[in-house]
Amino acid sequence: MTTLDLTTAVPPVSPLYKPVIYTIKSGDTLGQIIANFYHANYGSDRYIAAKALVLYYNKHITNPDALLPGQLLRLMPMTPDSVGMCLASDNQSSQSETHLMMSPLKRENLDQYKLYMPTNPKEREAFWAMAWLDDNYNWLSGGLGAGLTTLGVLTHEQNTTLIKTVETLYKQYQMGLISKGQYDYGRRKALSLFSQRLGPLEKLLLKGQTAQQAIQIARSGAVPATEKIAKNLSRLNKFSKLASVGGVVLTGASLGMACYDIAHTQSRQKKNEILVETVAGNVAGTVLGLAVSAFLISTPVGWGVALAIGAGSALASYGAGEGAEYVYDKYLNKIDFASMTRVDQICQ
Repeated sequence: MTTLDLTTAVPPVSPLYKPVIYTIKSGDTLGQIIANFYHANYGSDRYIAAKALVLYYNKHITNPDALLPGQLLRLMPMTPDSVGMCLASDNQSSQSETHLMMSPLKRENLDQYKLYMPTNPKEREAFWAMAWLDDNYNWLSGGLGAGLTTLGVLTHEQNTTLIKTVETLYKQYQMGLISKGQYDYGRRKALSLFSQRLGPLEKLLLKGQTAQQAIQIARSGAVPATEKIAKNLSRLNKFSKLASVGGVVLTGASLGMACYDIAHTQSRQKKNEILVETVAGNVAGTVLGLAVSAFLISTPVGWGVALAIGAGSALASYGAGEGAEYVYDKYLNKIDFASMTRVDQICQ
């Protein structure tokens, strides 16, 4: 009978099936688990190969003869015809791992998740939450980016100037330069235009009030007459700063997620795809941000246009990344940008 050196000979893993994450129970032995899962008779070549596979992908198992209850085993498929069943037990059937029965892969990075899954049960929920975020980051960041762009457009100086106009008119009225009627007319006109531009988002930005309600002259002598105007201007200015800072945070998060993916991807092709997509998407987002700012300086817009700009910016940035990846795969796939830029060395 052929013997297998467990330190070097590791049978290939089938790419067609998911691994199974099995929680060790009291009384389990490695021999029983291998025999049941891989349908391998103890001492056979298949058993020896399966044991080598299990030990290779479970380096946290320091003593195969003394498994600890609660630890996780990553049971990797050897070949399509070696697909086993999850070990049946009342204990395991109630756990979240049971949905990891072997079936054709639906996500290209699912195997990678299993390989880095924490063995500590307390860390599993956080791990899966991060895995979900990694899987959905593009869509989440796109939606958040659109929201931040819309927020920046609506709180841009072109719109907040209308509130500032009310303050200016009041000072002119106090100085006797205009009449009370002129002040009231100018105030209504400026705030009406402001409300039209913000549309349904007006109350959201003004703490549940309309502009006509929020932008009032303070009647109490204890505070400056324009105190409420100043507070609302300050509030909108903070929103505007939040939009600009949020864009920087999103860019940083995008680069961080890309670096993580590059570090945990074995495929050289995939590393380059991630790099190209991330760089193109972020460059497009930055250029669009500058273009939007330049546009707003000369053209104040309403809430409908603001939403369109936000959604358009997010889609254009996402599309630029996807387009760059397509171009790389079709025409430039022989160029190893990850090695040229040493990104794969930085992201470790």
